[in-house]
Amino acid sequence: MLVKQRNDNYWFIPVPLRYENQILGLINPGCTYRPSESSRKALGTMALIAGSALNNMSLREEVLLAMTKALEARDDETEAHARRVSMYAGHLAVRLGMDAYEIRFLRWGSLLHDIGKIGLPDAILHKPGPLTEEEMQVVKRHPQIGYDILRNLGFLGQAREIVLAHHEHWDGTGYPKGLQEEEIPLGARIFSVVDAFDAMTSDRPYRKAMSFKEAKKELSRVSGRQIEPKITHIFMNINDEELAILRQQAESSSNLPTKNKLLER
Repeated sequence: MLVKQRNDNYWFIPVPLRYENQILGLINPGCTYRPSESSRKALGTMALIAGSALNNMSLREEVLLAMTKALEARDDETEAHARRVSMYAGHLAVRLGMDAYEIRFLRWGSLLHDIGKIGLPDAILHKPGPLTEEEMQVVKRHPQIGYDILRNLGFLGQAREIVLAHHEHWDGTGYPKGLQEEEIPLGARIFSVVDAFDAMTSDRPYRKAMSFKEAKKELSRVSGRQIEPKITHIFMNINDEELAILRQQAESSSNLPTKNKLLER
């Protein structure tokens, strides 16, 4: 895989999207450090998968899950988290009255939200302790890196905007653009609620998972600051049994869950 350097401090990783001998497009993410071998291999895998998807659009959701699996090779929590937030987001979107077309892009964006972490150094991605301020600034580049990776995949539509804006905060204190309130795409506002919930209700090396009740209490506390109040209120009205079923569905399926069994009752 070719890696270029610009001005001695910026690296591009141009990777063609191919199907057999035909070039279908190009992804060209950049970063401010020399990419690791694992980053380049994972990006190459994503390019092969995306090329196949562009040739056969019926494989789209399977392809997006496979792209997430490529990132999982570097961060083993990524896929499980991505599945869960995709399920939570889709269920919440139904409560908000979104149509199937909008929900599809929301679920895709939720699934791929952390794809930009492929461009982070291993030393930062796997650091067991707190990050320094300088390291945190590197981490804050991953939404833009993710958007750049997916920029030319037109079939993703609004999902790409969710990848770019998934760390924006309702009060304008998020990143990368410091958007606030309705400036943030609706899909990203929905994602922020379910992402915070899933993070709190999952085990981490430095703490045990909160109960659903405790997590909802914390969501209420940060509502109006990190997350949108209206969306938060609707999410909190989803009962814990439903959320537990969604979590189980996401973790038990070997493929991206495309049906919500709760809606089939």
